[in-house]
Amino acid sequence: DRLGLAKDIAQIGSALGREFGYELLRELVDVAERELEDGLRALCASGLMVQEGAIPLAKYLFRHALIQDAAYGILPKAARRTLHLRIAQTLETKFAERTAREPELLAHHYEQAGLIGPAIKYSALAARRAAERSANIEALLYFDKALDLLAQMPHASERKALELDLLLARGRTLITFKGYAADDVEHNFLKAKE
Repeated sequence: DRLGLAKDIAQIGSALGREFGYELLRELVDVAERELEDGLRALCASGLMVQEGAIPLAKYLFRHALIQDAAYGILPKAARRTLHLRIAQTLETKFAERTAREPELLAHHYEQAGLIGPAIKYSALAARRAAERSANIEALLYFDKALDLLAQMPHASERKALELDLLLARGRTLITFKGYAADDVEHNFLKAKE
């Protein structure tokens, strides 16, 4: 609280995660570059964060997860949602290569912003990317996340079509992971048939 502007920087960083890069933070903070650098130096000098590398390629890491949680926890709920939306939009528009590489990051920020549609889209994309890499457990987690989010949407024909698509893709991953005869596979395809 005594760090002034550095507190605001820490709160934005806490929404980004335990570790974040200077370039993304620069896009999110509405202060002069010099003030941002001074605030980051104050956070590092106070022992709350550690800097790895030199600006503009620097990475910042909260010294402990509890510090990140504390900085995030004092953000009001409405401010959190707005911040997550800004992060997601910034990632989409200015960091397209990272978006393609880490769609789960966009899914997380859109979910935290309360935008279910884009969160489902990016969770499904993360699931498909994981399945392509044969990371089946990860793929199933993302498919399940997308299906859980889908349950929050109103019942419409668009929702049913998306659910069918997700269940069929999830089923292929289940077959690869557990085999054709697994109960989970049968349950998944019965639900898709329904």
